[in-house]
Amino acid sequence: MKKSLTFLLLGLLSFSITATAQEESKDEYISGSVMTQKPVVCVDASKAISSLSEQYEEKPILMGQEPFVFPDGSVVHLRIMLWINAKKGTFTVIQIP
Repeated sequence: MKKSLTFLLLGLLSFSITATAQEESKDEYISGSVMTQKPVVCVDASKAISSLSEQYEEKPILMGQEPFVFPDGSVVHLRIMLWINAKKGTFTVIQIP
């Protein structure tokens, strides 16, 4: 059985991760903006959700769908979830195909 992969964007504010590859944005939308790369983790959705709840003590506050458009114009709707831990100041965005 094919496992569904989860793209887990860990933006945990409790870690002081310094973006080593920061570059000035060439297409500046906001004056002085900086473009960075966020970590992407691929894992089974059930493992990600249990880890967020148990290990990081985050709770889901937002669930919805997000359209992803491929270069050929086809669209896939991803399930999206936002988890937060207000006490620690951490958050995680999960996208599930």
